[in-house]
Amino acid sequence: MGANDSTKKMGEACGYNVLGFYSFGDISTKKAMENGGIKKVSVVDRHTFAILTLFAKVCTEVSGE
Repeated sequence: MGANDSTKKMGEACGYNVLGFYSFGDISTKKAMENGGIKKVSVVDRHTFAILTLFAKVCTEVSGE
């Protein structure tokens, strides 16, 4: 952790899939930036959670200024 960590912001955007047929949500970097109030991106990360083909959650996490 550096001295500038207090000025860093984080935003997240998630999308979901149910039974492999029904998908909803927005996992775009742009949406994550909007959710976190970020204008300048420094790191983009994506996380996935799935239970077989029954349910899946994918999230894009963005940090920056």
